Amino acid sequence: MHRLDEVVSPQSAVFRTAFGFPLYMPWAITLMQFALAALIGRGSGWHAAALAGVGAVMATILSTFMLTTKYRVREDVLHLRMGFWSRCIRIDAIKSLSEYGIKRGRVYGLGTDIVSIECQGRPVGITPKDLDGLAEALVVPLTRLGDGKPPS
Repeated sequence: MHRLDEVVSPQSAVFRTAFGFPLYMPWAITLMQFALAALIGRGSGWHAAALAGVGAVMATILSTFMLTTKYRVREDVLHLRMGFWSRCIRIDAIKSLSEYGIKRGRVYGLGTDIVSIECQGRPVGITPKDLDGLAEALVVPLTRLGDGKPPS
């Protein structure tokens, strides 16, 4: 049991990314490449090997992005990770969180509904599954589409 004047560090909260239509197109293309490689592969030509190689590389990259893209709130810092890229943003540096999307900057996410994080430096876009939970963990008000407020 904690006394009221003690500072208790918050638990680490992890939020996963949403998945959207643009992610499914590369998977469909990869499957078509494997199908073409199987059809062409009846003869052992370089075309079949090239198609299979490109398909395997695409599948590996997409799987890496799907498995690693997440947002972690820990110790007053928002940690963003997507594949080989990562960024840390101090929560007190976040000016706004809005559903209006992002016009510039990197997007850390695989979904279609981009949420903009305006902070010191460059803005960042994310696509969390649980937007309300993330906004609550960040303790930052969320500007939703259609609430009458312009984006900041």
